[in-house]
Amino acid sequence: MKIGISGCSSQGKTTLINALINEPLFTDYTFCKSPGRIVQSEINENGNDLTQLLIMTEHYKNYGISNNVVFDRCALDCMAYGMANLFRKFKEGKEIDEEFNSNVIFPLYLWLMRRYDAIFYLAPELPVVSDGVRSSDLQYFAEVTSSFNTLIKEQSNFPTECQIITIKGSVQKRVESILDFIKESQ
Repeated sequence: MKIGISGCSSQGKTTLINALINEPLFTDYTFCKSPGRIVQSEINENGNDLTQLLIMTEHYKNYGISNNVVFDRCALDCMAYGMANLFRKFKEGKEIDEEFNSNVIFPLYLWLMRRYDAIFYLAPELPVVSDGVRSSDLQYFAEVTSSFNTLIKEQSNFPTECQIITIKGSVQKRVESILDFIKESQ
């Protein structure tokens, strides 16, 4: 299975992935780190079209790593952050390259979304913590959350086998939700 772990910053994605690594069901899985860290200085509010393309291209490259893989972030994250940045640019009256987003980023996003088996979206429920890389701007956090919600809602309008499952609660509860899904899918 190809599984994405998605959500806004500070919501426990890395903690969840570290817990999954120790689960016997995941012994044959490859765990793929978030590609956003490759362009650290240009993520969050500083992201632009090139940043989004670089990150989406990394998701594309990572797709073929293994048949059984857990992705720390996936195309859904890239699109949500990209949408939040476009919204900010629009509000600030900055130029937006609609053709680039419509003809390059969105088709790549759809291609990838059609190939994930499941994406587990970690609903925002934890405080935002700055680590020197992630944004601690609560307005930006709200904008990204809104973008995730829009994309998840709109997912049903696009032909895909991928299920987006919202999970909440403790790390153990999140792990159990994922394990239950995989067991039911086998």
